[in-house]
Amino acid sequence: MAMPVFSLYGEVRRPTDVMRDTFDVLLVDLQDLGCRIYTFITTLRYVLEDAARTGKSVWVLDRPNPVGRAVEGTRLRAGWESFVGAGALPMRHSLTMGELPRWFVITLGLDVDCHVGSSSRLICYPRTFSACRCSTPRSRASSSTRTATRG
Repeated sequence: MAMPVFSLYGEVRRPTDVMRDTFDVLLVDLQDLGCRIYTFITTLRYVLEDAARTGKSVWVLDRPNPVGRAVEGTRLRAGWESFVGAGALPMRHSLTMGELPRWFVITLGLDVDCHVGSSSRLICYPRTFSACRCSTPRSRASSSTRTATRG
């Protein structure tokens, strides 16, 4: 059985009707860096909003935040939301991809069927980051993740 794979990065940032017709459950398997400007957070928000509107389920695979749990920087001001700022999170929010859906559901008042589970993939920690597949070309080393998340 072939499973469709769609990209929500680029021109299309939200599931389309054609995409939505091919699934009942949308699986989100992304590594976040714990930084507000990382666009995977916004993609997750858009998927949750779409699922709430259409009655689809969202399953999010969680893994530890590779830069730790420190919170730094100011919160995004209301009205300044964009693709690189999905909500009123501090610059370095320290949440994982599994914690972010809960935050969005509460903050946005979403009624969505969302489940969080752990990923069976290699888990990235700062000491072993070089052994991991980077989720974006912009974060090739643990030092870039630490730099990107300074508030």
